[in-house]
Amino acid sequence: MRRRGTVERCSRVALAAAVIGLSTCALSQRASAQQPNSPEVELAERYAPVVFVRPQEFPCDPHGERFEPAPVDIVLDNPEVFLRQVGNDDPVAMRGPTARDIFDLREGWYLDFPGDALAPGCVFEQDFHRFFEGESVVYAHVVDDADRPGYVALQYWFFWYHNPAKNDHEGDWEFIQLLFQADSVEQALTVEPAVVGYAQHTGGERSRWDDSKLEKDGERPIVYPARGSHASYFDQALHLGRSGREGFGCDLTEGATRRIDPRVVLLPDEVHDPDDPFAWLAFQGRWGQRESGFFNGPTGPFVKDRWTRPVAWEETLRDSSVVIPGGDRQGDSVVSAFCRGVELSSSALVFVLRSPVVGLGLGALLLLVSTMLASRTRWSPVTSTPVRAERSIGQIVRASLRVWRAHPLSMARIGLIYIPIALVTSALQAAIQKLPLVDHVLELTGDHSGMALLFAVFVGSVGNLLAFVFVSTVVAGTIDRGGWEGGRITGIDGATLRRLLVSVTRAALVVVALLVSVVGIPWAIRQLVRYQVVPQIVALEGADSGDPLRRSSSLVRGRWWWTAGVVFVLQAVVAIAGLGAALVVLLTATMIPLWLFNVISALIFVVLTPVGAAALTYVYGTLATRADQVGDETDVS
Repeated sequence: MRRRGTVERCSRVALAAAVIGLSTCALSQRASAQQPNSPEVELAERYAPVVFVRPQEFPCDPHGERFEPAPVDIVLDNPEVFLRQVGNDDPVAMRGPTARDIFDLREGWYLDFPGDALAPGCVFEQDFHRFFEGESVVYAHVVDDADRPGYVALQYWFFWYHNPAKNDHEGDWEFIQLLFQADSVEQALTVEPAVVGYAQHTGGERSRWDDSKLEKDGERPIVYPARGSHASYFDQALHLGRSGREGFGCDLTEGATRRIDPRVVLLPDEVHDPDDPFAWLAFQGRWGQRESGFFNGPTGPFVKDRWTRPVAWEETLRDSSVVIPGGDRQGDSVVSAFCRGVELSSSALVFVLRSPVVGLGLGALLLLVSTMLASRTRWSPVTSTPVRAERSIGQIVRASLRVWRAHPLSMARIGLIYIPIALVTSALQAAIQKLPLVDHVLELTGDHSGMALLFAVFVGSVGNLLAFVFVSTVVAGTIDRGGWEGGRITGIDGATLRRLLVSVTRAALVVVALLVSVVGIPWAIRQLVRYQVVPQIVALEGADSGDPLRRSSSLVRGRWWWTAGVVFVLQAVVAIAGLGAALVVLLTATMIPLWLFNVISALIFVVLTPVGAAALTYVYGTLATRADQVGDETDVS
């Protein structure tokens, strides 16, 4: 690509001046805001932001930040960028438009970069590195608010080549602002900023200058752009957005270790001359491909209200962002599902926008298949007792819900088994990482966080397994013995507990050994399904059944696919119901803190888990009934 720097521009203009007798280069320099010794330049240089991004481990690495703040020159006077006008299939008006060419163009014009913003692949990253000359830039603007005298705003505008997160679009203008209580720029140089605002999507977050959450390198504020979306944050974390102003979805700033020190370029308040080096500032069109809704390319700084009304913008900001803490919490899985769901929804929306007929057809097909599957099972009659009775999937689901509706308090009490187990699990997670052996392993690996997470996940998985096994055993015994009267539930005696723990431990060792062998993964899945009703056998058949693992395998034998399908459907229904309820809380109760949301999510899980346990009890009842029928037929024959 051919690029022209400031020197080349001045030489070209000076040559024209020699012909027409005007010193246009000098005029251009006077029009520029870049006065080396001006108080505006001094202020902008003093507080120049430091940017930290997540590094890439290899080219086109989607887990790292692909871009950095760049000069607008990478898309101006670039023969691979088109200037298009909206209407009549958006014809190309010009190839490689310059700042002069786009001067004062209004809405209805846009720059079209090479590549497809909604199907970016690695094209935009590769093009960025072809166009980018290696020097990051931030554009500064110093402005008084005519509506709110007594303030001076120092704004920093970042131009990113592409936004590949959630709402993919070409071009991305981001922004932070320092607000001084001062009557002039000269006075602003003598005081500290009063407040700092970081733009995040259609909203933003603010901080006092002396607040500990604002990290600084001397007097320079540190900015953590979210990976892909480039929304500006004060810290490294996973940030949750539950509205348009927060940025619907999740923004990741963790792992931002790559430091960028952009060169500061001071912008004028406005531009009146198409030959001004900053003529592009007057462009009111789109800095990127035109698309539907929030996939559209952004408008530039001059078009934003905050350009001339910085104080009003500052007053709309939040005092904090929602940070998703680490840890083994049920709420975290809900939040992760929400983050992933937003990404998938965005991808689905892109697909529908690009292929509306195919998208609608697939949606109709999915609805048709769901309706057909629902119609292929019996939903009535519904009986919750006796346990041993043949039931279809629909009848199992309805019977489980009937038990829950009839005895909600008792079912919730059974679900509370999770609470002490969760507390013990958390204590074990903390204690294990303090053991000398574990600490030595962490030192050897050199990856404390990764190994610690591995230990936490392992212990948490064991805790969840034991909790579900205990809940299943108690629910099965209570349903079978009709122990609901007076709110009583059937407990687990010592002999049953020992038998249950031995059986579950043996089953877990077999499955884990097969999984670790890799080649044994298919057999691990096979055995996992075969062991599904071990708790019910221990609770309902006692020692008379012999080995619970062998008995469970015998019941499932010949009915493996049916058992696997039923268990999958039941787990999916419980998981979807739980996630759905938690997401409703997440999206509607936007003012609750995340710790309270985690508590609510855990309570939802406590309520729903016994429903899944009841469903498995009825799965056992169906398998046992069918096994008895086969046995009777064998005896008769």
